[in-house]
Amino acid sequence: MTDDVSPSMIDAHIYNEIEASLARPERLAALVDAVDRLDADPNALLTEGMARILAALHDDISNIEVVDALLGRLEADARWVSALAGVAETMARRAPNIFRGRLARVLNDPASQSQLAELLTSLEVPDAEAILCVARELAKKPGARPGDSARAFLVRVSDEAEVTLRTMEGDQTPDLPQRVGVALRRLVRCIRPDEPLDTTSEEWHPFEHSVWRLFARMQECLRERKDLRGRGPVLDAIAELCLDQSLGRGRQLGVLLLGERGAGRYDDVLNRLLHDADVYGHALDSLAKSSDRSQRRRVEQILESEKHGWIRRAAKKYLTGTETAKR
Repeated sequence: MTDDVSPSMIDAHIYNEIEASLARPERLAALVDAVDRLDADPNALLTEGMARILAALHDDISNIEVVDALLGRLEADARWVSALAGVAETMARRAPNIFRGRLARVLNDPASQSQLAELLTSLEVPDAEAILCVARELAKKPGARPGDSARAFLVRVSDEAEVTLRTMEGDQTPDLPQRVGVALRRLVRCIRPDEPLDTTSEEWHPFEHSVWRLFARMQECLRERKDLRGRGPVLDAIAELCLDQSLGRGRQLGVLLLGERGAGRYDDVLNRLLHDADVYGHALDSLAKSSDRSQRRRVEQILESEKHGWIRRAAKKYLTGTETAKR
């Protein structure tokens, strides 16, 4: 390890050194080595510098142990939670055991857990999903730490998402569409079962019913809130969930919403769903009311083999063009 960076140099030039350090893993290691020689109470400039290094790394992390050392130095500072959250996806992928241990420490501390729950409303999807995925793993463990802590965290995330959806019809804040999109994803992640669904069974899984009810709430809201219709964060989140086959038949109402409230902007998603055994009929029903006719061959195949009358009628409408777009 190179040893050409002194503590005084870090103190004076931390912001200028960050970019250079990112391009040279051995220099980043030297920065950490210098940090370790400082007093136990580093000044705010140094702490912010370390947080900025972490925030800038993302997929360029070349030495995960160095990142872990930086997180360790930041742990005494309140900003270490946001620093960990900012590299969650990469750490979960590159060093799952290290990330699991760090996240458990966050969840076991009430103040840090609260901070992380609040951060989840603004995190990009990959990092947030990584956190929730590992939290679900930790929640399976017996005992209070980290089992109970992780379970309490997931309940808190779910409750905060519920508040957003419960108040969305009257909420006029500018960031509501983004918050609703986040809330939809968070709720599904928190209630998703561990075992895969058997969608061949006539009886729906309770999770499928929960997903369907979630879309029913969105249907009610979109009936009143025209400003949330069309291409945007709300329908984008619904489209993303509709493409997730692990949600089974619970997506059916969501697929209809893409046609009813998507203003024709989600026909590409509906076209893909024509090949999804659990929702192809609902996708076809929506497409029959649009002007998109790019999947004629697929619809002809459906008409040839389909036994359900309502799907056959939708296929005929699609192929004959007897119904024009109503969006």
